[in-house]
Amino acid sequence: MNCDAGQTCRESVTLLPKVVLDSEHPIGSGGNGNGSGNGNVGPAPQAPQNTWMKPVGITLAGVGVIGLGLGIFSELQVSSAAGKSDGGKCLSGSPCETAVNDAEKWVTVRPVAFIAGGALFATGAALFLLAPSSKEAPKGASVRCAPTLGGLGCAGTF
Repeated sequence: MNCDAGQTCRESVTLLPKVVLDSEHPIGSGGNGNGSGNGNVGPAPQAPQNTWMKPVGITLAGVGVIGLGLGIFSELQVSSAAGKSDGGKCLSGSPCETAVNDAEKWVTVRPVAFIAGGALFATGAALFLLAPSSKEAPKGASVRCAPTLGGLGCAGTF
C-alpha cells in the first residue's frame, strides 16, 4: 500500500479473469498468491441448531403433566371431603371434621397446581413444536463467484 504525506493511500489489485464453461473446472483465475483466488467459496456455513429446545420442551411438558396431576388429585381430595359431610354439614368431633380440615389445605393447592401445570405444559409443547427440525442441508452444496471479463461469474452446485 502506498501512502503520501497527505495520507492518500493507493492499492493496486490485479484480477486475471478466466472463464471456463465446463462444470468440472473452477471459475476465475488459478490463484497465484496475489489475492485473486480461484473463485471457490465452498459450502455455506450452517446456522447453529437450537438443540436445547426439544429436551427442554419435553421436560417442561412433563413437569406440567405432574402439576396437572396434582391439581386433579387435590380436586379428588376436596370432593371426597365434601362427600363425607352429612348433608353439607359437619359437626365438631364427627369423622368428617378431619376430612374437611385436610380438604381446606387442598383447596389452596388446586388452582395453583392447575394454573402452573397448564402453563408449564403449554410452554413445553410450544418449545417442542417450534424447535427447528434436524434435517441437514444437502451435502456438497456450494456457490462459487469470481470476476470475469463481462463482470461477475457465479456457479452453484445443489
